[in-house]
Parts: sequence; C-alpha cells; structure tokens
Amino acid sequence: MEAKRRADNKQQEIIERRLDEYPSIKNVIGTNPDRYIVSQDQYGGSIPPHLYEKIAVFSIGGILLVSDEEPVFRNHLQTIEELIAQHPLFQTKKFGKKLINSFFAALSEGEVYRRLILNGLQPVSERRITETGSNPDYVIKFDGQEFILEIKTPYGSLQGEYAFFGEGEHASAGFFDYDRGLFTREGMSNRTEQIIQKAIDKQVVKWLNSPHRSTPVILIINVTIGYPEVNFTVSPAHLILPENLAGILLYRQGKSPYTRYIKISDAIPHRVENMFHFLFSTKEYTL
Repeated sequence: MEAKRRADNKQQEIIERRLDEYPSIKNVIGTNPDRYIVSQDQYGGSIPPHLYEKIAVFSIGGILLVSDEEPVFRNHLQTIEELIAQHPLFQTKKFGKKLINSFFAALSEGEVYRRLILNGLQPVSERRITETGSNPDYVIKFDGQEFILEIKTPYGSLQGEYAFFGEGEHASAGFFDYDRGLFTREGMSNRTEQIIQKAIDKQVVKWLNSPHRSTPVILIINVTIGYPEVNFTVSPAHLILPENLAGILLYRQGKSPYTRYIKISDAIPHRVENMFHFLFSTKEYTL
C-alpha cells in the first residue's frame, strides 16, 4: 500500500515558487526534503491503491501545489504565515516539522492560540514533564489559576471513507441518511464519543500521573476534517471522565463555523467558560 506520495520534479518547482509567497513558513520548514510530500495515508498505509487519490490527506506540499485553485488552502497558509510572523512560539524548526508531518494538527494549534490571544488570554507552551515525558499543548492562566489545554484534530474512519465513496461492503447510498446510512444517529454519536474517549485516555489522564494532577484540563477537538462522522453529538454520560477534566470544546471551521462547549466540572470560571462557548463562533466575546 502507498503511504506517502512525493512531488515529481515539475511539482517540486511549483511548490518552491509557492513557498516564496510565504517566507515565514519557508523559514521554519527550511530544506527538509519532506516538504515535497504531496499526500499521505492517514490510516497508516491501509487505503487501497485505487482509492488513494480520493481518501489520502494532503500534506503541506500538496496544499501548496493546489493553493492557487483552492481558496480554503490559501486561507490556511495565510493563517499559518501570519501566526509564525507574529508569534515567536511558532518560529521554530519543531513547528516547521509539525507543519510537514501533520499540517492540519499544526493549523488547529495555531487557530486555538490566535483565538485565545484575541479573547484576552495569553497561552504559553511550557515544559511540564509527566512520567511519559509529555508536554501540554498550551497552559493558560486566569486569576492565578492554571488550565491545561490539549488539542485533537481527528479524521473520520476508513470505513466512513469507504461508505462515502461507495466502496465494498461498507458502501451506503444513504450515507447522510440517519435512518439508512452507515452512520445512524446512534452510530455517529458512538464514533465521536469513541474519538473523544481515546483523546481523554491519551491526552488528559496522563496528567493525573504527574505533579500537575490537580490542574484542570480542557480538551479541544477540531471536528472540521472528520465531519460529519466526527461531529457534535456527544453525551458526557457515555464517557469515562477523569477528575481533572474540566470541559470539552468541539469546533468546526469553514463557511458554517460552530462551537459547542461541554461543561464537565465547575473548575473553570464563568467568564472563561463563556469565552470557550464563543471561541470559534462568528460572535465576538472578550473576557
């Protein structure tokens, strides 16, 4: 199975010309040869060859390659360019490597950072060692209280991609039909909750085994790339919630942005909670 697809010589020339339009991105990426990866199998090499073009996710090389024809990708690149230019936190080779390896996860981290700044908070990326050597995505401080922010950008399932493109036994003409499709109301809810539970187990519970076990954690899920399979249909009653989880924020970007903040505990001050409600909506809210 094909795991990654690289640009040919002509495509590499186009990528380099496009990179010249984004000097800050070019600076953090440097001469890493993986900047020429156009797309990659987000399912670890499981996409059938005949469906690779339809299902594989674009890497930064592919995003640059088609950015002239895709306004959404141009907006993504401009967001990242401005973020790097304005904030030293992102002016690192480490962030450049993340842009190459996982562009949409890096974009989510940048979006969250920018929105927090706009809403009067100063997120910091501080080294907080757990037993596994992990660091939080961000830490914010409000009225002397720290909060850990963990960010997740999940894809839908490979089975969902099969259904969408009408592949094999998973094909369903009623993909978007809640009564007939592969993802019924119950199924879609379960899929989102499974992703959230996995994120909780991986990104939240780890802080209980650290000196920061009492620091409230907010889990932020960007559902944009996994939508509609990954969505806002979540019931906290279906989740195993650790004592340090304060809230879950789900958001979708695009033409119809939407935010849902799920309150888990009273650890978050009401004003900060309201800010998260509107963090990625079209409404303005300032602390």
